[in-house]
Amino acid sequence: MSKGSYKIIKGDVTNPQKEPDERIIIPHLCNDLKIMGGGVALGLKKKWSSIENPYKENCNLGECSFQKVDKDIFVANMVAQKGLISKNNPKPIKYWALAKCMLQVGKWAITNNCNIIAPKFGSLRAKGNWSFIEELIEEIWLDSGINVTIYEYIE
Repeated sequence: MSKGSYKIIKGDVTNPQKEPDERIIIPHLCNDLKIMGGGVALGLKKKWSSIENPYKENCNLGECSFQKVDKDIFVANMVAQKGLISKNNPKPIKYWALAKCMLQVGKWAITNNCNIIAPKFGSLRAKGNWSFIEELIEEIWLDSGINVTIYEYIE
């Protein structure tokens, strides 16, 4: 099996640039509070409101919900953030939950012949270490032959 490709581009993941017949999945990080109140989760919810109910129904750490939102576009809600950032919770990301979610997304992407287009998840509001998350991307997705494009948001 060949290794998947990896690139980082500037843009808005809620407006993914894809080839006409390309199937994509957009995984993003969610908290375990059933609240899509900020960041990429809010942006995706505003564009595709259908992603909210599956997330609320399956809002346990380490679990994903998958939703078709458009022709050949799917969203994966990865629940890997315990609560919200606060003085008492300075780093809400849970790496074990993220790795578990990423494995589910990888399996789903392979089964459904999808490339991954994702935001720079887990490193801003969840305070995760992006270098470590990139290692997970390589080991879990790229080494499985999945092509990955990461969007860095620009205003």
